[in-house]
Amino acid sequence: MPGVGDAFDAFWKANRKNIDLIKRHYDT
Repeated sequence: MPGVGDAFDAFWKANRKNIDLIKRHYDT
């Protein structure tokens, strides 16, 4: 199934960015 890897990679990168933002927001 072509395109699945790219879609997952884009989702993973976006998710990682959100996690980093959340960590930074709640970092004490």
